[in-house]
Amino acid sequence: MMELVEMTFQMPPQLQRLMRNLLEAHFSHPDLLPPVQALFERSYGIASECADPGRALLISLAMDGMQLIDLLRLHQFTSEQRNAVRKTVEELIAQLP
Repeated sequence: MMELVEMTFQMPPQLQRLMRNLLEAHFSHPDLLPPVQALFERSYGIASECADPGRALLISLAMDGMQLIDLLRLHQFTSEQRNAVRKTVEELIAQLP
């Protein structure tokens, strides 16, 4: 789970470009989606197998949502907002059984 948090808050620029390209490909080349869908299936499958699947899935969804908002530049989170979210997510992860 901490890898997901790190990826959300410190995604390298080249990975950001890749993710934007994947989003673009979703619309122009839907035939390329199955490998990406498999990646998400695996990720959410792992979260579902945790002792507290609801919390693990919520953390995964929150991080994916934040990444998407960042990638699409829908909102510019302040440093304070990002730090508050990260702190809360890390606390939630620490509470996972």
